[in-house]
Amino acid sequence: MKTGDVKWQRQRKQHEKAHNSSLLLVIVKGQPQIVVASPGAVLGLDPKSDKEIWSCKWGGNRYPTLVATAGLVFATGEGGESLTIDPTGEGDISKTHIKWRLAKTPQGFGSPLIVGDHLYRASPPGILRCWKVADGELVFEERVEGVPTYSSPVATKDGCIFFAGAGTSCVIQAGPKLEVLGVNVLGEGERNEGGSTGPSPAISAGKLFLRGPKSLICIGPTPAPPASQPFEASPPQKGRAEASFKHPGPVVTPPCTSND
Repeated sequence: MKTGDVKWQRQRKQHEKAHNSSLLLVIVKGQPQIVVASPGAVLGLDPKSDKEIWSCKWGGNRYPTLVATAGLVFATGEGGESLTIDPTGEGDISKTHIKWRLAKTPQGFGSPLIVGDHLYRASPPGILRCWKVADGELVFEERVEGVPTYSSPVATKDGCIFFAGAGTSCVIQAGPKLEVLGVNVLGEGERNEGGSTGPSPAISAGKLFLRGPKSLICIGPTPAPPASQPFEASPPQKGRAEASFKHPGPVVTPPCTSND
């Protein structure tokens, strides 16, 4: 990082179209691994070198995406096969470390999300699905009108899942039954084959920031106004009839803090 020199570079001739996947850093047996997915394979790499720790054959589609929970990595894409992998193996683990697989995953552009024991993903046309992380059992599959399918969801510590977009945002409660807490139409979505949608939200100080075609939208709690402070009257000076006032200073609104 000090010099910007390339420490290592790995050619991946065996996997074409590998540029659409974000890397995932996981800790396995106390050591970091970089997991990367592309159509054809999922790889576990040593970030300190170009060593390939493990590989797993995968029939996923384009736009791969990765999420992880305790001891497991879930690989999926825009349709195609999905895998849940135990990353503790070495070499080719295609036949030894696959916990479960979905032969045909419903099409979806946004990333899935793991909260507790369940995996959630939205896909067109507004279908929200939930699977058990342990074995891949489908828990529910229901239509939620307006749920964004291009942006990736986020969750709070108390289990509120935000499928947020500048067009329509949907909030559900994590759990084995679908409980919609709210649907909010913001009206700034971008039209595409998935409906009115937009990019994933950014998060800061307990607030969601959403970009629309015309506006930047901030959603979050409004801080309570500070307690009013009365002006303090100073004694009148000699030779002057008017009174001067001492102001308590500028009123500073405290930053909004997250309860998450």
